[in-house]
Amino acid sequence: MMLDEYLRWLEHNEGLAVSTVVSYGGYLKRLQVHCADRGTSLLLADRRVLEEFTGPVAHQAGISLSGRRPLIAAVRSFFKWMHDQGKRGDDPAKQVSYPKVGKPLPTKISKHYAEQMLLRCDLATFAGWRDAALLAMLIGLGLRVSGLVGMTSSTLSVERLDNGHDVFFATVTEKGRKERRIPVPEEALWFLLPYLDHPEFKALLPGITLLDGSHLLWVQTNRGSCPAHDWFGEKRRLSTNGVRDIIQRRGQEAGVPDAMLHPHAFRHLYGTELVEHDTDRQKIQMLMGHSSLESSAIYTHLAERKLAEVVANANPLRGMNTRIHAMHSKVKAKPKAVESRGASGLLR
Repeated sequence: MMLDEYLRWLEHNEGLAVSTVVSYGGYLKRLQVHCADRGTSLLLADRRVLEEFTGPVAHQAGISLSGRRPLIAAVRSFFKWMHDQGKRGDDPAKQVSYPKVGKPLPTKISKHYAEQMLLRCDLATFAGWRDAALLAMLIGLGLRVSGLVGMTSSTLSVERLDNGHDVFFATVTEKGRKERRIPVPEEALWFLLPYLDHPEFKALLPGITLLDGSHLLWVQTNRGSCPAHDWFGEKRRLSTNGVRDIIQRRGQEAGVPDAMLHPHAFRHLYGTELVEHDTDRQKIQMLMGHSSLESSAIYTHLAERKLAEVVANANPLRGMNTRIHAMHSKVKAKPKAVESRGASGLLR
């Protein structure tokens, strides 16, 4: 079948994630049904039929403007492939345009809330260590959830740099099957290494060792409906939904707003911190695994703390000597004196 042939080609030639290939297949099967309803087929459909499917039909199906972009991408990719393969003499999808819609700023979790989530992990338990280590890797490396759950022991390596320091690196496979190699900060290791050295984790090793000799890093602690005799190897790997459940649970325990309780919120925090520490954009691109510098630019809009500090210290009004300046200086000084007395009282 032509559609199956395209999906096989897409998977093996375009380097797209399996989930993307599956999504494209779903969109195109719906298009196939739409074409049949209009008395045509994928081989004969014209631009009018395609624009109807990606416009009014998609709208009636409740697909948002931003949600239509992957739908249109699937349609355009498929008809370009048909044209390139000589299955059609034209490409009616070439002129099907993407909806013009602004890209919202991503929601990042604050450092305070990220810290509170780490504090909610009970380090007297194995599950607590696992959750803390998992959160620390999301926070400290800006991982996508696909890269996190795909980690194995072979993901981690230790290298000695020119300065004589040993540094851990994580090599993860993420979006579009692309690898990125990220230094693991020391603070993340404070959580990760005790987790990997935990007696309960060591006891699991025979059952979580894979065919290539490596072993899983993130394991399930609840087998659900999986039979006990079958709960080993890949079936013990923590899933992306499992990671989301951990984030939801720990976040709710810490009182984190729901809008921040998703894996990408930690990635956005990581990118924002890089900007606020004056990391140049090319290094941000490498550390974040972005395909273009434009993708990294979004974090400059989130770096509010650094901008606020710059304005507070460098604006022309600072240091002027007016009556209003003097009045506000006195107002600011009073709370400091109160805080100082309170702190000294605590010390006594």
